[in-house]
Amino acid sequence: MKTINGTLLLKCLRYAFGNITNHSVELNKLNVFPVPDGDTGYNMSRAMSGITGVKESESASTVLCNATDSILRNSRGNSGTILAVFFLGLYEKLSDKEELDSNDIIEGFINGYKTSYKSVEKPKEGTILTVIADCVKSGAKDSIEETLISMKLEAYESVQRTPSLLPILKKNHVVDSGGLGFYYFIEGMEKAVAGEEEILLNEVASFDESMGDDIHDDEDEEYNFCVEGMIKKSNSYFGMNKAAKLQQALTKQGGSIVFIETPSLVKFHIHCDDESGIREAIKPYGEAIDYKVDNLRFEVSERFEHKEYDFIVCTDGEGFNTIYNDFGITNTLTNARFQDVSYDELYKAISLNNSDTIFILPNNKNVIPTCSLILTKTTKHVVVIPTTTQAEGIAVLERFDESAPPEENEHNMLDALENIKSLRIAIAQKEYEDGSIKVNTGNWVLYNKTTIIDGNDNLNNLVPSIGSIANEMNNINIYYGDDISEELANEFYDKLAQFVGRKIDVNLIEGGQKTYALLIVLEKY
Repeated sequence: MKTINGTLLLKCLRYAFGNITNHSVELNKLNVFPVPDGDTGYNMSRAMSGITGVKESESASTVLCNATDSILRNSRGNSGTILAVFFLGLYEKLSDKEELDSNDIIEGFINGYKTSYKSVEKPKEGTILTVIADCVKSGAKDSIEETLISMKLEAYESVQRTPSLLPILKKNHVVDSGGLGFYYFIEGMEKAVAGEEEILLNEVASFDESMGDDIHDDEDEEYNFCVEGMIKKSNSYFGMNKAAKLQQALTKQGGSIVFIETPSLVKFHIHCDDESGIREAIKPYGEAIDYKVDNLRFEVSERFEHKEYDFIVCTDGEGFNTIYNDFGITNTLTNARFQDVSYDELYKAISLNNSDTIFILPNNKNVIPTCSLILTKTTKHVVVIPTTTQAEGIAVLERFDESAPPEENEHNMLDALENIKSLRIAIAQKEYEDGSIKVNTGNWVLYNKTTIIDGNDNLNNLVPSIGSIANEMNNINIYYGDDISEELANEFYDKLAQFVGRKIDVNLIEGGQKTYALLIVLEKY
């Protein structure tokens, strides 16, 4: 075929979503860092998920416009945000096209690459950006089918080259996960044009016909949280009506329940008071490929309240929510999967906020690009303090003075962030190698920005390294999470306090975080 219209383009994008989602677990496992602090497959699947709700149209530009808006609203993390910006560039180039020919597709991808490249502060070769650029190298072919096949082959070769461009990938014997995700994106489009069927696509598409983001009724007043998620079922639960007990368990947790099951997927919506119970209920049934939590109390009771300032904070559960509440912050975007929140969730929280100045603490490096994108879209006075952990967020809040003007508070919090040292400790979930550092699965590892220190199988082996980092600091706050016992956390605290002596105050606090066993902030007054 020589051209595709909006109907076929939408099919291509839906197949792309289905293909990425089918491979999301594979993409997640390619994460180089030994602690899974972000999932590429999850982020890319989530960004594309709104495609299933885009209405059909004969016009390619109309479909692309609506798809771009949907992907932007659902984007989260680095890979999801890059994908969203890619679509902004794609639509910018093709906004006047009713049908697309091979040249249009190539030119659109080129512009998408340029837009994506500009959006990354420090772009690197060997990432998704490289694969986007390489997939169009062969140019347009005589037909749409030939063009997409050529793009797919170029993308595949590019993915295979990523280890030679990024040494960290080569040392760990993996390809770039974002680049491979983009390959699956193109492969999905090619499958659609070839007329192939994909079960996952049809199942996911049925979800959006039964469940929307605007579910809201009188029961909202009774519960604190709105939880929505999607589960890719394990083999044990594959088939229809295999998750009936999960539906029964969720029914006991709250109200406003929507539960949809297909042979391989479950999607649910529920209002509840304790979202941790939901997470526990779904664990046995498979891989959560989408999970988000909205604070109903904020939406119902605080959306119209005018304040001089307010905070929007990303957290991963009730532990740090309680700590932030002690600072008077109740507007938390809670997501148990690494605090990743989408563009839409953040934008919605900002839109509902009636404060003169809104400070955002992303508390995750993957959320910072999403915040930067929002700053280009909102007219409200939003200040992003680029915190990368929940513990850093607490440290900068200690410098906030409610009587000071916004500019002074921004300066003081950024200064605090600049002068703290932030450490993370976890148990390695996979082998990792970088230069002289080789980490085995199950080892305790300390992460200090880009440096990893191996503690082998003994957490206390990391105490001397932390002691040397603490030189000239005045205070150490240790937050322990779900992956470490209180007994072991106390033992580590005692060893560190003894090592640094009385010159440095050391505090142990229950944080309840999900990803890192310990989050440590070292402060200098």
